Amino acid sequence: MRWAQIKDQKGTRAVCLHEQTVYEFPAKLGPLLQFYGRYRLNFGDPKNALAIMRENGATTLGHGMQLWESLNFVQPIDRPGKVICAGLNYRDHAAEMGFELPEYPAIFAKYANALIGPRDEIRMPAQSTKSTGKLSLGWWWVRA
Repeated sequence: MRWAQIKDQKGTRAVCLHEQTVYEFPAKLGPLLQFYGRYRLNFGDPKNALAIMRENGATTLGHGMQLWESLNFVQPIDRPGKVICAGLNYRDHAAEMGFELPEYPAIFAKYANALIGPRDEIRMPAQSTKSTGKLSLGWWWVRA
């Protein structure tokens, strides 16, 4: 099961890929992650997923990975309360920056506006002369 947030002429809303079917929801992703957390704890059995999604307003958008990959994915959470990051958390990264691998990763915060969607343009300040590419993985904790 994959969750994402998309934006198109209908607006911004959540989508879910489940067993090769793409479902759309009438709500944004943030509130649905709380629903999903409750679903995993209370209903765990994937056989119940479709009924639970339908109860939460899901309708079928279409079928297949080609449709899923064609969607206009945007930043999954509009306004996260916190963005907490880990740095120097693997040997190659530390070596690339000229640092010894620390005993524990560096933990630091970022502003929420540092997040972008998977296909959004990276905007650089005019005075920037160099950029380095970095892939970061984000995840969210939800209360059940």
